[in-house]
Amino acid sequence: MPITGPRFLLLLSLSAILWSVGCRHGGRDAAKEPRGARKAPVESVEARLKEIDHIGPTAAKDRAARANLGRSLYDPRGPVRDQAAHWLSKAGAEAVPILITALEDTNTEISVTAAYALGRMGEVAAPAVPNLTRLLGGNIDTLANMSNWALSQVGPRGKGGFIPLLRNLRYGNAYDRAGAARQFSLYGDASAVAIPLLARTLEDPNPIAAQAAADALVRIGPRASLAVQAMLSSPKPPARLRAVLVLSQMRTPYF
Repeated sequence: MPITGPRFLLLLSLSAILWSVGCRHGGRDAAKEPRGARKAPVESVEARLKEIDHIGPTAAKDRAARANLGRSLYDPRGPVRDQAAHWLSKAGAEAVPILITALEDTNTEISVTAAYALGRMGEVAAPAVPNLTRLLGGNIDTLANMSNWALSQVGPRGKGGFIPLLRNLRYGNAYDRAGAARQFSLYGDASAVAIPLLARTLEDPNPIAAQAAADALVRIGPRASLAVQAMLSSPKPPARLRAVLVLSQMRTPYF
């Protein structure tokens, strides 16, 4: 039996409403892009490299050229990032802030490229020393290694502060690692730059170094609690036990 009259009009109205809502919802979803999403490049690698080599020599004096090269540091293609970093490393002090921003990117490949460019700049890159020092004390080995190299290239400022202790804690023998951790414990909260590396040292195969790291983390206090909590999932039982003991002495819940 065909639907007619008021009932037909009611169904027609409901259908129109549902269709309208669906269109609006779908339109919003189609227009929405993930925050921080980077669009795939349109031009070829060869074309982009040619453009970079054209503007690269002008970057030292041309702010627009530096900005263009800076955007290329975030290109998903390695050769493009590397060539942009090459020219920025030759652009002088004005390019350092651009490279520092890239150094802090969550993409490790971008950060490593920026660290390498800063190292090539030598003493001009001295303003980046605090950032490179923090990464030397971080958990990402490839980035820490490149930051260590860059610090070795920037002159006297790359050798002071906590840098020697961080190097001993990361690269030293068991005696050096334990000694560096003990030194950090003396500085207390000021040792925050070493928190990620100290937390990882709870897994150190040398129990003396591991215990020295635990003592340093206790001295640093609650500021280190998140890094220590992450060690509760360590595959090494002694490290998990040390993490529990450190959190207990911090009076921080660990469950």
